[in-house]
Amino acid sequence: MGLIPFSRLYVIGMVALFLTLISRVSAGAETLRVLEGDGYAKWLEAEPSQMLNVWLGERVDEALDRRLARLEPLFRKADVVSYQREMQEVFLEALGGFPERTPLDARVTGVLQRDGYRIEKILYYSQPGFPVTATLYLPEGPGPHPGVLHSCGHSNEGKAAELYQRASALMAMHGLAVLCVDPLGQGERKQLESHGVTRPTSEHMLMGIAPILLGENLATYMIWDGIRGLDYLAQRPEIDAGRLGCVGNSGGGMMTSYLMALDDRVRAAAPACFITDTRRKNVHPGPGDAEQNLHAQTARGLDHADFLLMRAPRPTLILAATRDYVPIDGAWEAFRQAKRLYTRLGLPEGVDLVEVNEPHGFSHGLRVAAVRWMARWLLERDEPLDEPALELLPSEALHAAPGGSVLNLEGARSFFDLTAAKEAALAAERQRRWSDPGEQEKLLVEVRELAGIPGLSRLAAAESIRLGESTVGGVLWEKWVFRPEPGIVLPALVAQPPDDVRGVVLWVDGRGKDTVLGATGQMDGWLREGLAVCAVDLRGYGETATKPWRYRDVTEAMGPNSAETFIAYMLGRSLVGLRATDLLQTALAWRARLPDQAPIRLVGRGHATVPALHAAAVERDLFDRVDFSGGPESWSELCRGPAFDGWNLENAVHGALRRYDLPDLRRTLRP
Repeated sequence: MGLIPFSRLYVIGMVALFLTLISRVSAGAETLRVLEGDGYAKWLEAEPSQMLNVWLGERVDEALDRRLARLEPLFRKADVVSYQREMQEVFLEALGGFPERTPLDARVTGVLQRDGYRIEKILYYSQPGFPVTATLYLPEGPGPHPGVLHSCGHSNEGKAAELYQRASALMAMHGLAVLCVDPLGQGERKQLESHGVTRPTSEHMLMGIAPILLGENLATYMIWDGIRGLDYLAQRPEIDAGRLGCVGNSGGGMMTSYLMALDDRVRAAAPACFITDTRRKNVHPGPGDAEQNLHAQTARGLDHADFLLMRAPRPTLILAATRDYVPIDGAWEAFRQAKRLYTRLGLPEGVDLVEVNEPHGFSHGLRVAAVRWMARWLLERDEPLDEPALELLPSEALHAAPGGSVLNLEGARSFFDLTAAKEAALAAERQRRWSDPGEQEKLLVEVRELAGIPGLSRLAAAESIRLGESTVGGVLWEKWVFRPEPGIVLPALVAQPPDDVRGVVLWVDGRGKDTVLGATGQMDGWLREGLAVCAVDLRGYGETATKPWRYRDVTEAMGPNSAETFIAYMLGRSLVGLRATDLLQTALAWRARLPDQAPIRLVGRGHATVPALHAAAVERDLFDRVDFSGGPESWSELCRGPAFDGWNLENAVHGALRRYDLPDLRRTLRP
């Protein structure tokens, strides 16, 4: 056997050393678990992995209870109208506003003659260079016919899916013109297929982060596509612009709910398998895709029923399924609230609910009920009907774009082309403001407001208790728990120097506090300097991390606490701001223990660098020195394309890129 080259010996040795360290860290992590036993029970009743979810649920209950109390006095029409306008303003603010109307540049790319109706394959542009594909089902006869915008649910095939072909054809066979639109990320409008993304829900989640950072929502783009679809219907000579309706199932039920609340042209609406209430939905199945969660909607009292109330007393039919994962009890609660308000406005028959004993989907009974509702209110025809046998068309037969993809169209812009252009415009303004020394303090105030980080004068030092100790790798670790507020505990490991404590190093890492066990070289230096080392799990990290239960396909991109992130988002909060506040309150607890002028150093690793960076930027005088590594370099790159890892949802702040990016915060730190 020949000699092993030195380079290979070095590699083998380094691998062995790495594996040894990993095994020690793993063994130490089990030894150093803090939240066990009952020492912290007086501060936390929930399981640590449920802590964040339970705490957020209590805030949701408080907000929605306030909303219900506010609805009770709405008896006078003037009060109802005032409430409707306020909710529309809340809705529009969450969406960040719409683009200007530009020419639709619509064209028919093909025609299919069917029995009793014809199908036109349609292309229109909701924004310059941003194409929308649709099929227009036109009844026989001269018209003008009522027009219905049909929004699709989360089908991969979009408008060509069986359920949506059936529903569109059924409406056309009963005298209703129907524009069935491909949602963004579905059908011919897939944006991430070249990246290997095959599920519409995953597309929506991966696309949903950029709009949040821009102060918008993925729904902003999707609603605008729908509004322009109504524009297209209204301009067709065969269609009566005064008799427009909206129908949709699942994600299309969401879009129908949004459009019927915002666009007064929608005379009749029938959302299917969407309307429920936020309180129940947050528990099961959990928050929906990015476009279903609006910034601060819960905090400001906007619930599912409000999509009905905003349009009262225009006719609306709730379509629900008994065995749906969308909570059926929530659908009935929303209906009850709407029925009471419609009755007060003098049209109790203007809102109704149909429930079928089916699972989630645009099943036969719901399709028939939707068509009957449209016929009743748009055709003044109220009679029984059924669905005849229908020959379905293959997806390719309904393609309006070459090769079945809008991205094949000359000059077509992708979704990320739109967000990149917006970010570039904002970047120029950010650069101008941050380069002006007189603007920096104002900007840091805006950072604090956007992230939701209170000033130190409004914060109390976190309470703390010591629960025990363990020795790992020759270091004695004390087990501490900090409590920044009721319902939240932060487990921590504390190593004390051999002599007097002359300062502290606060260590935070998104993977958990136990990573400090791998920093043996730094630990020795800190302890020799007389610095205590406090490695702490901010909420949702380490021992209090939520086991992923939603968005499992994109957990690495969103973060393990992504469902909780969206619940917080609907409360107008960010995990970035909540965690930065945890960190500041922990630092204040140490400040109270340390001698005057004793240094507090901040070490951030991995995903925790984002909240740590925010804390250090807005409270520069609190920390003597900072050391950050890992984590995202900037947010702006998320506007130029999808990211498949990085916990990007957990680390997002609504509207941040209108004021700052992460490099702007880094430049404020002391050298």
